[in-house]
Amino acid sequence: MTSTRKPKPMQPPPNATQIDAWAAEDPDMAAGLKITGKAAAPTLVQLIRRKLNLSQSEFATLYGIPVSCIRAWEIRRSKPDAGMMSYLEAIAGDPHTVAKALEKGRTGKLKIAEHA
Repeated sequence: MTSTRKPKPMQPPPNATQIDAWAAEDPDMAAGLKITGKAAAPTLVQLIRRKLNLSQSEFATLYGIPVSCIRAWEIRRSKPDAGMMSYLEAIAGDPHTVAKALEKGRTGKLKIAEHA
């Protein structure tokens, strides 16, 4: 079944101050937990997803992450590894650019710059 739902417009990427403010407002966050290190990783994906106004499924599809992983991180059943944590931080920093790069890669239009 094909979705007729239009994609939501992307918003400017959040900065560290905004992410900390969102965390403070999020009732799912443990008291005093900061968005740094592995302990906060399960909540970071939820904060990013909420601020981009994407469902778990939409976020998974857009950024090529299995929805089962997103669900597990959000309920703190598991944590992203270091590489995935870096990827999530890149998404948080500039979701538009990451999404564009992934789309170019999927369509074969991505050009890799050569270093001299």
